Amino acid sequence: MRQLQIGLFLLMAAGSGPICGQSFSFGFKGGAPVTSEFADGFVDESRRYAAGPTVEVGLPLGLGIEFDALYRRSGYSLSYGGQLYSSATREADNVWEFPLLATYRLRVPVLKPFVEGGWAPRIAHGHSIESGRYMSSLSTYASYYSSSSTSWPTTHGAVVGGGLRISAGRITFAPELRYTRWNQPAVQVIFSDGPTCISGQNQVDFLLGVSFRMKR
Repeated sequence: MRQLQIGLFLLMAAGSGPICGQSFSFGFKGGAPVTSEFADGFVDESRRYAAGPTVEVGLPLGLGIEFDALYRRSGYSLSYGGQLYSSATREADNVWEFPLLATYRLRVPVLKPFVEGGWAPRIAHGHSIESGRYMSSLSTYASYYSSSSTSWPTTHGAVVGGGLRISAGRITFAPELRYTRWNQPAVQVIFSDGPTCISGQNQVDFLLGVSFRMKR
């Protein structure tokens, strides 16, 4: 993935010089979304978690560069129709986000608060199932069923957040609240005889990072 390669390249470049790089950390980050993925009118079947690996290069003056690869399971279902027909749609997508963030650690003892900001590309793909029935004559109904794969265009988001760093030796626990504003919905479906399904562009997550710090 090009986004993953770019993020790793920037991290390696930041930590390659003897002056720039102070430390390197790697670990795991997981949490849950605070906001809903889909608006009212649709059943939001997205799994309430986000998880993936994280790496960070610590720089002088409290600065740092962080790169995450977060996985989510997104999905929705919708049923609509009337006496003449009924239709149901269900979609499930694998979503990957790759935030590349600049971090700044405030000089406050013990809790060690930090702020962050950056950019995140997002890819989504999965499958969709449509089923239903319609009146084929005055007394009979005909049924239909179809399954297809989904591959949505790459979207991009501006990311800001903040949290705390609690260290125990080389192990660091970092609870944080993160907001992402996406440039467009990840999922946007227009039904010919029903409503329009659009995923949200405002995303708030509570995340907990656990990382191991390696000194240079």
